[in-house]
Amino acid sequence: MDVLPTAHLQQRLDALALENTLLKSQIDQQGINQRFLLEFSDRFATYKVGDEFFHSLVSYITEQTKLDYVFLGELVEPSPGAFAIRTYALTANGQTVGNIQYDLPDGPCEQVIQGKLSTYPSQCRRLFPKNQTLVQFNVEGYIGYPLYDTKGHAFGILTVMHQSPINEPEYIASLLKIVAKRAEFELERIRYETELKEINQTLLEKNQELIHRNAELASFSYVASHDLQEPLRKIQAFGDRLKTSYAPKLDEEGTDIVDRMVLAAKRMSMLIKDLLDYSRLTLRSDSWGPQPLAALMGVVVSELEISIQDTGALIQVGKLDTIPGDASQLIQLFQNLLSNAIKFMKPGTVPHIQIESRRVSSTELPAAFLPIATQTEYCQIDICDNGIGFDAHQAERIFGTFQRLHGQGKYPGTGIGLAIAKKIAENHRGYIMAMSQPGKGATFSVYLPTQDVLN
Repeated sequence: MDVLPTAHLQQRLDALALENTLLKSQIDQQGINQRFLLEFSDRFATYKVGDEFFHSLVSYITEQTKLDYVFLGELVEPSPGAFAIRTYALTANGQTVGNIQYDLPDGPCEQVIQGKLSTYPSQCRRLFPKNQTLVQFNVEGYIGYPLYDTKGHAFGILTVMHQSPINEPEYIASLLKIVAKRAEFELERIRYETELKEINQTLLEKNQELIHRNAELASFSYVASHDLQEPLRKIQAFGDRLKTSYAPKLDEEGTDIVDRMVLAAKRMSMLIKDLLDYSRLTLRSDSWGPQPLAALMGVVVSELEISIQDTGALIQVGKLDTIPGDASQLIQLFQNLLSNAIKFMKPGTVPHIQIESRRVSSTELPAAFLPIATQTEYCQIDICDNGIGFDAHQAERIFGTFQRLHGQGKYPGTGIGLAIAKKIAENHRGYIMAMSQPGKGATFSVYLPTQDVLN
């Protein structure tokens, strides 16, 4: 049997000894880590947050390491492009001291905030001679560990510094690594809480602004409904009196001027009323509930009784559903649509209007409504007439405010009725559309949710 040379045998023994030393070191390190975790868990069993947590954490590290300076800080940007560290907790020579803020350039913290564990057990001031913080604190040894946010970006730092060389840097780096996760969580929580406070403050300011604007709108509405209407009523009254009392003294042109003046005053009064109706279209929970459309349509037909009698209009009401909504607004919606159907009749033709509803799934909704539809089922209400109709390319335009397809003399109105109908449909999270051809009548389809949209 061959015998290994003594030198070779010694090399094998040395290699085994080194491997054993490394293994023992790893076991010792695992033991240290386990001890850290147990001690840390016991120390912070009572849940602490904010400044209390940061001071407790830094004090714990100080007790474990006996180093001169320990601090936890966050990356800040005091001015555009200039970054610094602002501490949340700082101990100096074992005592808690006031927080500081220092610039990043020319120091090891700049490396840490880039996401690197930086370990300089000695000669730190010599390696970073331009860093004023190291000079000010007379730092010889430095270890810094980065703190990461939920996106994986380093946004904070956990650091120890010593005026003498740091012994056992691996031990201290392990300690920083173990406590870092809890520190990261707390920094993230504070950041989120701060952002939430800022958002809430912005919302509060916006709400105050909205309250102020609503007050201004209420004031305007009062002026419009009272102060502006009063002179218009006087113009109409004086115009009627002028025609009645001074008719013999007015020639044909004078009578025409008075008629035009009274008509303009009436139109202005109608316009103000319609604008007020449009501006007041908001939903209130106290007016919301199940609405049987058949009953609402009965109210509408009753309101339009005179127009129906004057034109001989035939109103054919089919089966109508019950849906959630605001009764007064839905009545206004259908009244505007029915009055339009009666008004825009073909000369020499009796208006014939058909009304019916059916439930449709989201797959049957108009393409323009699909991106904003929020429910899987809607009630489609169709109002079809045999009137003068309009060009298909005008189908969207007619729902704008003050949009008229015909002159005022032939078809009276303010051009706001369909805009009001559209806003009411939108208030109910619904949709309205029109289909027509010139001379072939029109069909207005209203899509309203079958489920409550306020809950």
